[in-house]
Amino acid sequence: MSKTSAELDVLFVEDSEDDAELIARELRRGGFAPKWERVDSVEGLRDALKRRRWQIVVSDNAGPQLDAMNALAAIDELAPGLPLLVVSGKITPDFAVKAMKAGAADCIPKDDLSRLPAVVTREVGRAQAPSLAESIEAAQESERRKIARSLHDQFGQILTALRLTLAAARRSTGAEQNEKLTQAEALVEQATQQIRDFSVELWPTILDDLGLPSALRWLADRQTQWSGIDVRVEAEAVGRLPVELEAACFRIAQEALTNVARHARASKVVVSLGVQSGGVELSVVDDGKGFDTSEAWSRVASGESLGLRSMRDRLSAVGGELHLTSQPGAGTTLNAKLPLPRGSAKKR
Repeated sequence: MSKTSAELDVLFVEDSEDDAELIARELRRGGFAPKWERVDSVEGLRDALKRRRWQIVVSDNAGPQLDAMNALAAIDELAPGLPLLVVSGKITPDFAVKAMKAGAADCIPKDDLSRLPAVVTREVGRAQAPSLAESIEAAQESERRKIARSLHDQFGQILTALRLTLAAARRSTGAEQNEKLTQAEALVEQATQQIRDFSVELWPTILDDLGLPSALRWLADRQTQWSGIDVRVEAEAVGRLPVELEAACFRIAQEALTNVARHARASKVVVSLGVQSGGVELSVVDDGKGFDTSEAWSRVASGESLGLRSMRDRLSAVGGELHLTSQPGAGTTLNAKLPLPRGSAKKR
């Protein structure tokens, strides 16, 4: 019986495609199924760190445009805690000491690649798993607090008003009593709507009933009523997608629209959904005030932007990527790409 390979999201800082493939082959021999990208410039590295959660970075010690020390500095800014391994044919004792002091997890010569799988297992287990678990727990705790506040502030107030209205109706007669009972009926309707809203926060059952395009249209209508922003949906007939992909797309759109309403000062938003190149693509484009994306990703790295981090982590959990384009005064485009497993469309 063959052993199942462990998926590994690995980013190579390497100027040679052949060397990157050599290292990936060694990881496969060690029991991993690496999903990798290669970058060879500072700009490429920063972009890769922003749009996707990686489990480990493997870097050459020197390249024409990017070396291990530059990579460590970028990781410290944008993805602190992400382990970096130096894998190179030129590792001197002095460089190894310098790299380890700067934050490298280990240094491995290319003629000793048999060590690589064991070191990767150690570093991923040590650093990445706790970080993801903490992120998920933080997001869940934030949702619990939001629902608890809503129950206390909104639902509790409605029930208190209903109790007082019914008490007043008992003391009344005739037309006055009928008026109080009509008021009580209106409060019951408000309470019913609140329960529906809480239910959506916990799980969007409309996904189960109607599918993702209809759920996005419902979300857009709800957001327009709540915020006054003109939200339009342009969705292809994607059919039924795997449950985890539909849920991820819906939650990302929900979080993105909430962020637009809170921060963007936008008047129009377009939510687009389609299937391209074997994957699902979701975009949310607004005409708001825009912002500096580098500052936004820095806040994610420091734990200050839970919404953006949760969207990135939610995508990473299904093998997807998050791209964010914005600048002050020019609106924002959020683009999420999620891989669609072969033959999985319409699978429920």
